[in-house]
Amino acid sequence: MIRLILFVCLMIVSVVVYPLSVDAAVVWDGGSLVDSSLATPENWVGDSLPLATDDVQFDGSVRLDPYTSGAVTYRSLAFNAAAGAFTVGGPDTISLTATSSTVVNNSTAAQTINAPLNMTANADIRATSGNLVLDDVTFAGTLKFYGDAANLNSVTVNGNLAGNGAITTSSGVTVLNADNTATRTTGTITVDNNSILRLTHDGAAGANDNSANSRIYILGASTDGGILELTGGITIDKWIQCQIRSSSSSYGDIPHIRNSGNNTLAGKLYPRSGGSYMNVESASGLLTISSTIVQDYDTATRPIRFLGDGNFKITGSLVNGTGTGTNGVWKIIKLGGGVLTYDTANINYTGNTGVIGGKLLLAATAANALDNSPNIFIDSGASLDVLALNAGWQPASGNTVRGGGSIVGDVVAASGATIRPGGAVDNTLSTLTETAGTLTVTGDLDMSAGAKMVWDLGALSEANPGTDFDTMAVSGELALGGTSQLELSFGLLAAELRPDYATPDSFWLTPHSWKIVDVGTNAGSTTFAGIAPVTTPEGWSFTTSVGEGDNAGDVYLNYVPEPSTYVLLLLAGFGLAAYARRRR
Repeated sequence: MIRLILFVCLMIVSVVVYPLSVDAAVVWDGGSLVDSSLATPENWVGDSLPLATDDVQFDGSVRLDPYTSGAVTYRSLAFNAAAGAFTVGGPDTISLTATSSTVVNNSTAAQTINAPLNMTANADIRATSGNLVLDDVTFAGTLKFYGDAANLNSVTVNGNLAGNGAITTSSGVTVLNADNTATRTTGTITVDNNSILRLTHDGAAGANDNSANSRIYILGASTDGGILELTGGITIDKWIQCQIRSSSSSYGDIPHIRNSGNNTLAGKLYPRSGGSYMNVESASGLLTISSTIVQDYDTATRPIRFLGDGNFKITGSLVNGTGTGTNGVWKIIKLGGGVLTYDTANINYTGNTGVIGGKLLLAATAANALDNSPNIFIDSGASLDVLALNAGWQPASGNTVRGGGSIVGDVVAASGATIRPGGAVDNTLSTLTETAGTLTVTGDLDMSAGAKMVWDLGALSEANPGTDFDTMAVSGELALGGTSQLELSFGLLAAELRPDYATPDSFWLTPHSWKIVDVGTNAGSTTFAGIAPVTTPEGWSFTTSVGEGDNAGDVYLNYVPEPSTYVLLLLAGFGLAAYARRRR
């Protein structure tokens, strides 16, 4: 029995003298009556300094200004749920060795660490419940930033990020405010789903090595998309790769890049596999893209959509990739109230162009920017501004210009170009719905070189121009004649209402006339040189004429049925009238 008691006593002594090697949490209580130094034992629960293997936790609201008094090493650093708003200062480095939850804020109060941080291995920083503000951060491995996605809690780094390991913003908002070109010379930054990376300095993302090795990669195909935000009048020269958003996802409209203020993208901008389109937003100010926008995802045609009420200017290049056919092709879509300006001769894409909101402006350098875009759609309320083109905008052979919006300036359409008012498209240019409409040209319109107008009849009516049938409104001078052509389309009508139906509707048994071009002036009284053949019963005809008086210069489309049919109808009418008189 005595031996057993002695053995137990020895075991107790051994545990006291040689504690088990486990990570321990040491909590700050600010208990010192002298200072707020991390090196003062009385500031810690138990009046004992944390060891290098300890997890350090700050709690309560006493001595909220801890500071370093020499370099220290801890395993991790956390602010507990009840922590007040701490500011951890001092010039000496705090080294942390934990590879997960390396720095965590579990308090709703914002926490600031102005002392330099050194992450000795892979690390992550978490603004779980409240914001974190850091100064210099050195890291040896990979570095991940987390915030509360629902509340968009942020981690802000005001000092330098020093390290070439991969950086990932995993959730919430990460803000980089310093120039890191000297402290981060390579390494990728991934903006993961449901996160925002906000850059406020030219070199915030580190140095550019003109390769994918230092790119910013923005994720988000079918889940919450990552966003790169630019603010503060900066120029980012990094390559930026965007995983394509999915049109079938509720997150499809989330921008890959969001601009606020006047900023510049000077690095290659390009897509990666994913969903349906790439989104670039200017919420305010002007985003200038002075680099190459290249569609080198060569297995499909992809739209790039310019969103928002701010403005864009492309001064670099916008080109297809190297794919064949429709692979590696851009479609360009302008949405929102802002202006997209093409101000470079280096624009050459073969997908469609849609100005669905705001304005697309062609600078003098970009006169031929749309030559290889087969369909140029200008939606109602939107506009294509070509005022800067001295010779007017010259739609090329193969171009079809359509929609219910406005072309601001002069238009000189080449032989083989087509103008077709009306129609509606979705915001990905995937679905075209044929409708009647009015296309407006605020300057002069010249189609005499052989351009064609396609005219749609949407209802058996001569009323409601722009709704029941197509019109063009030309504020300036109209020049037709030459080899201009008019093509008539009745595809909007049900088959039994079309003029080529076996038993035509009674509408087609009487003459009709539609004003199809409303002009400012038409000094030459010009009209279309020809009308493409229309299948109708023999003797029925369509012709054009030029208005007089109040309608001087306007162009009309006229329809006359086969004369004998019309005469018979007139005679029948006279007969009915005579019969009615006899009855009286």
